[in-house]
Amino acid sequence: MGVFRFGNAEYSTHFFVGTIFMFLSTLCCISAFASPYWTKRYLDTPKDFQNIGLWELCLYKYRHYKDDLQIPYTGCFWFWTNEMYRFRDWIIPPWFKWVQAFATLGFIFTIATISSLAVAVFSAFRWQWRYQLIWSILSFVIFACELISLCIYGVYSQDRLWMPRPEFNYLSYSYWIEAAALIFALGACTLFAADVQFLREPYDDYIDEKHYHDALPYSPSNGSHLQLTQGRNRFSQYEYRTLKNTILPSRIHILPSSPSTCLESYDSHKLHKSIFYMSMVHFRIPVKLSQFVENKTGFEIGAPSVTTWGNLGVYAAARVLDTTNFASQTFWESGLKDGGSFIWKNQTKGKQYIRDAVDLQGIPNEYYDFVCATDVLEHIANPFKALLEWLRIMKSGGLLLIIVPFKNVTFDRKRDVVRLEHLINDYHNKTSEADLSHLNEILLLHDVKRDLGIEKFEDFKTRSENNYKNRGLHQHVYDQELLYYIYLCLNLNIKIQYTWDYHNLIIGQKQ
Repeated sequence: MGVFRFGNAEYSTHFFVGTIFMFLSTLCCISAFASPYWTKRYLDTPKDFQNIGLWELCLYKYRHYKDDLQIPYTGCFWFWTNEMYRFRDWIIPPWFKWVQAFATLGFIFTIATISSLAVAVFSAFRWQWRYQLIWSILSFVIFACELISLCIYGVYSQDRLWMPRPEFNYLSYSYWIEAAALIFALGACTLFAADVQFLREPYDDYIDEKHYHDALPYSPSNGSHLQLTQGRNRFSQYEYRTLKNTILPSRIHILPSSPSTCLESYDSHKLHKSIFYMSMVHFRIPVKLSQFVENKTGFEIGAPSVTTWGNLGVYAAARVLDTTNFASQTFWESGLKDGGSFIWKNQTKGKQYIRDAVDLQGIPNEYYDFVCATDVLEHIANPFKALLEWLRIMKSGGLLLIIVPFKNVTFDRKRDVVRLEHLINDYHNKTSEADLSHLNEILLLHDVKRDLGIEKFEDFKTRSENNYKNRGLHQHVYDQELLYYIYLCLNLNIKIQYTWDYHNLIIGQKQ
């Protein structure tokens, strides 16, 4: 499945093409539903009957044999007008009522589907597989209703007891437009179903993992980044000696033996006792995120992030929001100015700084009520250094809101989640932001097909080698479990975790 960007929004190819198919199906359905040309009479044949649709009949000097008055009818008539009451039962026999019923159901479901898709085009829930499944089911129902109506009409429209002289009549364009609507609906159904399969895959992995955990007495986490593993992820003998093994059923968890192997603020007892559960994560879009930042003073790293903090209400709810970026010109933004203003919807929200995420020089200590960052942490070579700097400028009791990519559906999907111990070593080894130790791994496992910014792999390689200037590399890969233990390592009180679309969000409170 391809993904492409239009403006600030990203769309899957299946969803986009499926929506176009559904739009075309809607146009065809409306045309067939409203036009009176399901059956039409050939030219150069008797003109008493001219054409008929689902709701309208056109005649020319027609006299019906059941009409005692033998009034000639000329013109087009709705079936339920007073003129038609004398022979309405002839016009709409039982089989025709079934055609009307199924065509009407198809029309109703079509309008409902295209309306919800119109909303989804401008909303993030288009990435939720459950909605894709609903659209797929609705499209199939539309297909089924239209198919039944076409089949019934196609068989009975030649009945001599219905329209006079059926040999002079033929199925006209309204009928075939309805057939086109059926085909487009089936195409949309197939595309939405393909999107369901793609979007469900990462969630199924999580669900399978959760079921495994629930079967264990203590429901431990999978320890994917704390675990003793084989092959290229095996710990060295030195690393192993500095770790404490905690044996849980069918699992080996590796935890630091003392604060000297982690950060100075590390609480080994808390990390050792706390167990991550997949059920802690809410798999949905946060709907009340603004309550955490209402009328508060905040600081955003790597701003602006319109599609996340903007859409989630953080920008609107915050009283003041200062922002920073590592340079005035980046892949994502241009024209930034140190000392300028951060403007959101024509309103000045705060100041704009040009600072590196690991060195917020000049930003006062314990000044902000919250700090937020979207898709920043994965670009940092020394994340704990950055996190400590972010906590430095945050008040006691303040909130740290971090969003990182949900790797299962991004170009990092082939890479392993980094070990917590590795991040701790980066901190103690004072790894700089010019570090390229992960470059070979990135070049080998980067899923180019899912990276919208890459046209040629050689260009990506060249860009990656100059990462210190552009900061485009994802130095590390995170998941919700790793974020959980990072926050515990920093003595943060975890408030809530969300996963939706391309995002993993965690919110923690500074103690």
